[in-house]
Amino acid sequence: EMSADGASMLAISDAGAWLTARLTRGGDALRGIEALGWGPLHDPAGGVDMRPAYRDAEGLAALPGGGWIVSFEGADRLARFAAPGAPEQTLRRFGGADGFGRNSGLEALALRPDGTLLAVRENGAADDPAQQALILAPDGATLRQIALPKAPGLRIVGADIDEDGRLWTVQRGFTLLGGFFFALEVADPDGDGYGPPRRLGMVRGEGADNAEGLSVWRDDLGRVRLAVISDDNFFPLQRTILYDFMAERPAAQTRRAP
Repeated sequence: EMSADGASMLAISDAGAWLTARLTRGGDALRGIEALGWGPLHDPAGGVDMRPAYRDAEGLAALPGGGWIVSFEGADRLARFAAPGAPEQTLRRFGGADGFGRNSGLEALALRPDGTLLAVRENGAADDPAQQALILAPDGATLRQIALPKAPGLRIVGADIDEDGRLWTVQRGFTLLGGFFFALEVADPDGDGYGPPRRLGMVRGEGADNAEGLSVWRDDLGRVRLAVISDDNFFPLQRTILYDFMAERPAAQTRRAP
């Protein structure tokens, strides 16, 4: 999650950790990252199980009044944290009765303008034309289920929603010959769900890695910016990268740039 001005960020790890950082910019370019603090998501004194299966954090959504919501995979659940390092407040646990199984948890979270949450599930085959998502109340109760259109061969792994209600997604794919690649797409709100997505760009080749998270912010010129973060899977040949994209120029300038 990026701050509103793009000057700082909060990130989580599937090892159950949090990181806050300050970002340095020069013109339109991201120049550097300075860690401000880091630590475990779980306070051991809070009585939360600390085994690895309970620490696999996936989705992150910052709350406007402070605090943040995190989705966990493995021990599938939705939790609220008042601040980095604060005890977990478990909002809801998911299980077989909810259709959750191995690698079918909540992969991405996004806060909607009405205060509800969009939770995208990691389920179905990569070639499916849509991915299942839940609209959740602030306490984690399911309000409805929707299908999010996606590109064949890709999975939605990160999502964010802007002040206009548009859904921005990062969709990741992998092939043995080509390695990782990912696409950025945006969809307008449409009733209870979202309309057909528009492709903004694709990252392939040496510059691509295992994209996992997405955050949307708007710079002081009114341009929509996208921050994408990748996960190195604790594998030495992969990297944790923060990508910085200009996704859309102000409304007065109709030309779009990926």
